[in-house]
Amino acid sequence: MKRLLLLLLFAFLVAGYTDRSFSVDMQLKPDGSAHVVEKAYFVLDNKNEVEAFEFVLKQGKSTLADWQKFSRNIRYHFIGSVETKSLRIVAAREFGKGFTTASVTLEYNVFNVLLMNQTGSRTTHYSLNGDKLLLGSSPGDMTLGSNVVFTLFAPQNAIRLKVAPDAGATIEENTIKWIGPTSGRWDVSFDIEITLAQEVQEFFIGLFSLLSSSYLLWILLFFVLLVVGYKVFGLKR
Repeated sequence: MKRLLLLLLFAFLVAGYTDRSFSVDMQLKPDGSAHVVEKAYFVLDNKNEVEAFEFVLKQGKSTLADWQKFSRNIRYHFIGSVETKSLRIVAAREFGKGFTTASVTLEYNVFNVLLMNQTGSRTTHYSLNGDKLLLGSSPGDMTLGSNVVFTLFAPQNAIRLKVAPDAGATIEENTIKWIGPTSGRWDVSFDIEITLAQEVQEFFIGLFSLLSSSYLLWILLFFVLLVVGYKVFGLKR
């Protein structure tokens, strides 16, 4: 452990690791949450940095703090309800991109990134809660440097996907992409409309859930049995 600390400290003092590129993929979900994958590429500038990275790599189990020394991009880029239990960290040497290139990937879930509003019996309007984003100097602002890409994936059944202003972002089917360098604040929204069959199904599921959580179900069953019994015994007479 002492050797690890010395290696990291020495490498941190002699040079700063050079960030090469960074990407954030955000898959939005109908429940208002999102699945996030962040990948940071950086260059190990000297032998000490290579040894420090490989030492941590060989430890097997490592924390987010162990990797943050290698790149300023290795951190959560969302505020609030980040599910740390779902966090997965994958680190690797990226020889295909260069002998001294390495990467660290973070994969996690974040909640309440979408604001939801029921606009009809079968339609829900969603808007991205920009204040949850930490991609700039302040929450809500997006400042992407060179070789930085932010991709937002709306649900497959999303309709009327919009981004405003439309400058600086590209929309292709259910995907919005920002490629740096760019800076600004964007509004993102879309709708999800369920079918009539889904609406009926959800109604009965909700009704059963309501009844099963109270005495109403038992009263209803008793009433049905009483009617059936009356009919059966009434016919026998």
